Amino acid sequence: MSSSDSTPQGPNRRRHLRVAPPRSLRIALEGPSGTVARGLAVNVSEGGACVATQGEPLLEDQEIIARISFTAHPPAVQAGARVAWAELAPEQKEGRYGLQWTGRGFQRDRLAALIRSVFPPIE
Repeated sequence: MSSSDSTPQGPNRRRHLRVAPPRSLRIALEGPSGTVARGLAVNVSEGGACVATQGEPLLEDQEIIARISFTAHPPAVQAGARVAWAELAPEQKEGRYGLQWTGRGFQRDRLAALIRSVFPPIE
């Protein structure tokens, strides 16, 4: 890793504090061909999310649109994302994915504000 790379190093490489949803945080992931997977967020942060889904498998580095349903805050929030990592169940349409938010401006600000206002941080 170069010295100009801003990615944190060491045991905790995360740039943003993760939060565990105290209630279901539904998510639909849409790739270039339409909605490919639906599931629940395992944890979420201002930088991304870990999600468990059922549906068509996603590929690492794939650009997607995530539609996140905060049950107390309709409608669903839309966010651009990149699949940072993928764990797929063999021969099944179940997966666990790490998403990195790629959206900018109002879209990202709104998502960050909802996360901060709705979910307690993981200690």
